[in-house]
Amino acid sequence: MIIPVFAGLIMLASFILTQKSNWKLNLFLSIPTLLIIAPFIQMFPIGLGLKVLFGSALLTALAFGLLLPVFGSFRRKGLSSLILLLVAIGFFAKAHYYSGYELGKAKSNSLLYVLDANKNKSFWATYDANLDEWTKEYLGQNPKNAQKLNSLPLTSKYNSGFTFMADAPMKDIAKPTVEFLKDSVVGNNRYLKIRITPNRKVNRYDIFANEDLVFQNFKANGLSVLGQKGSKYERNGKKLLSYYVVDQLPLEIEFSIPASSILDMDLMESSFDLMENPLFSMTKRANWMMPTPYVLNDAVVIKEKIKPSAKIVEQKPLNSRIRYAVKKDSLTIVKDSLKKP
Repeated sequence: MIIPVFAGLIMLASFILTQKSNWKLNLFLSIPTLLIIAPFIQMFPIGLGLKVLFGSALLTALAFGLLLPVFGSFRRKGLSSLILLLVAIGFFAKAHYYSGYELGKAKSNSLLYVLDANKNKSFWATYDANLDEWTKEYLGQNPKNAQKLNSLPLTSKYNSGFTFMADAPMKDIAKPTVEFLKDSVVGNNRYLKIRITPNRKVNRYDIFANEDLVFQNFKANGLSVLGQKGSKYERNGKKLLSYYVVDQLPLEIEFSIPASSILDMDLMESSFDLMENPLFSMTKRANWMMPTPYVLNDAVVIKEKIKPSAKIVEQKPLNSRIRYAVKKDSLTIVKDSLKKP
């Protein structure tokens, strides 16, 4: 990106030294601007969305500034400006004429089925601000605001959250098995090792935790975060990690938290099969529609709290000062050191 700027400096140096504008030299030195900066003006909104349209405006101002010696050499600047204005109006008219949706230039939309296992309720949800005929088929004409579904923020390219939601029929979807392989307290720390095993074909796990919960020595399937300094797990917001499931292998996380803290963690299990799932009878999108990219879409999602499964026997401490548990060969051994009189 610095090459066009150097080319502009050479134009300026040539003018200062000769006190003349060499249009051939200026035209040659404008090539880097046209080859490097000009394509970004078009590609920024396509690649990053209309929210970064200001980037194209900045690059346009930069490009015209670097090309000023070329435009300055025009003899009939007023006529040239009028011609370029008419050309620009023509392009705007063409863009408006071809702005409709069709095969190859599709409108994106989104739909998810969200099962809240904590409340035993299910919802249809979307990221769309304007619903079309396909999304209205599931969300209805007057959907509810989906703000409450955004309590567990999913990261996406556009940082977009759910916009609308509507009640959906309950489906018999197999929930994951959550096992506490280790839950022990030593001193002021509580050590946990949790295994999450899918009971259906899933693609992704998202783990969230209360922002006030401090994690130490956090590992996922035995791996620590790259570049982490110290034992504290640094994070922004509630999101802990995203795990893309391969061959239905379980996710094992281990960490320690202050013993006085309350374990407040949530799991979001997603499968990318809403349109093919036999539990649902989905209408196919029209050929001028497409799934919205860069977000969790066309997915069956289960939200639930991470807590011991019913298969795990809850271990209650006796009148103990120190208590710890050891998992060995599927046998849980609990030892207590009682305070003697």
